[in-house]
Amino acid sequence: MKNYLLFLGMFFLAFSAKAQLSIGLKGGLNTTSIAPEELEILNLDDAKQFGVSVKDADYGMHFGLYIQGQMGKFIFRPEFLFNSNKVNYKVQEFGIGNIVETVKSETYQYLDIPVMMGAKLGALRLMGGPVGHVFINSKSELTDLSGYAQKFNSMTYGYQLGLGLDAGRFSIDGRYEGNFNKAADHFTFFNHDYHYSTSPSRFLVSLGFRF
Repeated sequence: MKNYLLFLGMFFLAFSAKAQLSIGLKGGLNTTSIAPEELEILNLDDAKQFGVSVKDADYGMHFGLYIQGQMGKFIFRPEFLFNSNKVNYKVQEFGIGNIVETVKSETYQYLDIPVMMGAKLGALRLMGGPVGHVFINSKSELTDLSGYAQKFNSMTYGYQLGLGLDAGRFSIDGRYEGNFNKAADHFTFFNHDYHYSTSPSRFLVSLGFRF
């Protein structure tokens, strides 16, 4: 995380010496996409077995600050956004002759730091760049399951690609986000780490206001 923020600060200081700067607020909604495969959990000590799969992901929210530097058509735009998401998991507990199915929810809060670069063509912005996710907090109903524990990485990375449209002091942005970590890679059951085979992705829509 320190190296990521150091690079961000050094690049922005060098760029802002000759760039036109603007600061604004933004906020919006996002939805997470995760493949609905099932993790099979087995505790050999008591032969307890159950499956955990993604049922659906609720809409999340994000809001925060952006700083945009522009030099000619080139733009450099770091952002600092609080992000909250919720995922619902289907849990199937296998007993002798029966299956008990329940739905458990987890909410996640992160500080997202996208570093967007691109071109401004009139009112249109074309942007892309890396994003860092700093873990803040999580609340989980999966803790009701025997043997479950969370082990979040302090920071994970991904990328964002998208379009923005400016109208006076107001703006609207639409972005796709991919991530390099595996979905549910914080799952630990009976001291064994689990994760899905695919990475989570998100679609984000935001409204902004420039001071």
